[in-house]
Amino acid sequence: MMTRRGFSLIELVLAIALSIALSALLGMAIDLHLVRLDSSRTSIEQAQIARSILDLITADLRAATTAPSQDVTELQSAADAAAQFDVDEVDSGAEDEAQSQSTTTAATNQIPTGLNGDVDSLTIDSRQLTQTLVTVAEGAAPVARIDVGWTQIGYGMSLVAATPGLVRTVAPRDAVRWRTEQGVETPVTEPIAPEVRAIQFRYWDGTQLIDMWDMSEQQALPMAVEVRIELAPIDATDADHTSTARQQTQIYRRVVRLPAAADEATASAGASAAAGSASASTGGMGSGSGASGGFGAGGT
Repeated sequence: MMTRRGFSLIELVLAIALSIALSALLGMAIDLHLVRLDSSRTSIEQAQIARSILDLITADLRAATTAPSQDVTELQSAADAAAQFDVDEVDSGAEDEAQSQSTTTAATNQIPTGLNGDVDSLTIDSRQLTQTLVTVAEGAAPVARIDVGWTQIGYGMSLVAATPGLVRTVAPRDAVRWRTEQGVETPVTEPIAPEVRAIQFRYWDGTQLIDMWDMSEQQALPMAVEVRIELAPIDATDADHTSTARQQTQIYRRVVRLPAAADEATASAGASAAAGSASASTGGMGSGSGASGGFGAGGT
């Protein structure tokens, strides 16, 4: 009768060791897959947040407009000439002169509408339609009243250490100017994107990128604006700004072209071309007149 040979101790130990090794490798593979999956999900969410922020800034930049310049020199001269023949104005000449000087000073100090900013912040002026329902009489249908006003939109980093992030402010331009002139503090605004660690703006003037844009000096909108945002990882938003979290930040960049600036450049080029054509036409007419005069002299 044959006896069946069983497993030896060494074979049993090797089988157990191989099972443990395979289980460990399988666990490591699953863990690596989950880590990669979480990293990919975080990167996609971060990219979506960056895209939404850049889209919002892009829409505001493309809505930037400037008020058309008006030359009131002739009207002011006519008003001054008419005032010389007014008896009432003669009695209060000093008062009117002071008022005229204050009006001139206020007009000089008025900041042109458009876009003003530096590396860390910028303000955008745009005209927006506001619709208000007004009830004329009891029982009557409400009437829609549409107003057009200037709105100032601002971007910058939060100055409150407890709530860091990107801040977007929207307010009527007249209200912003009044607060600035009266020295009233601007109300604190909650950040729209706590994930943003830093933001940077640079302005294309047609030849180079510059770090500051002032409508009082440039007298026109920039051709384009470069926007850079530094975004922190989603899981590190509520954590302290440690060096490790700083190394994991991602920088997103977008260059926004301003249609209003292109329209201004086209209009300016058209006006220059029209002025050149008018000058050439005037010169041609002058030459023709000179030739006619010479012909008459020869006939005589």
